[in-house]
Amino acid sequence: MLHCDEEEDINKVLRYFSYEHFYVIYCKFWELDTDHDFLIDKENLIRYGNHALTYRIVDRIFSQVPRKFTSKVEGKMGYEDFVYFILAEEDKSSEPSLEYWYLLCSFFVDIRVQVHRFGWQWSSNS
Repeated sequence: MLHCDEEEDINKVLRYFSYEHFYVIYCKFWELDTDHDFLIDKENLIRYGNHALTYRIVDRIFSQVPRKFTSKVEGKMGYEDFVYFILAEEDKSSEPSLEYWYLLCSFFVDIRVQVHRFGWQWSSNS
């Protein structure tokens, strides 16, 4: 926690989740959710990060390959789904994030390989 006190910009501290982190995520969601129904679709998400995502990646996200949506509305991502996405997007050093992006980029949808299973190949080198 000392690191949080020492860092002037709390957004650079990824190990802890603060109210400021929540607020930034909420504002990003609100900006994308143009009709403010607390659901976003592909056209909303494609605007994320000044159009940083490709249409193929957005299609994969909405095909729910890396993670099933909690939203019950077909073709829509809820706030909880967006939080999971943005945490994976913003901090690509965590195991859940690596697995999320691996599954997004994988061509083999039926084969789910967990990231931690790759570790044994390199564990003898450390």
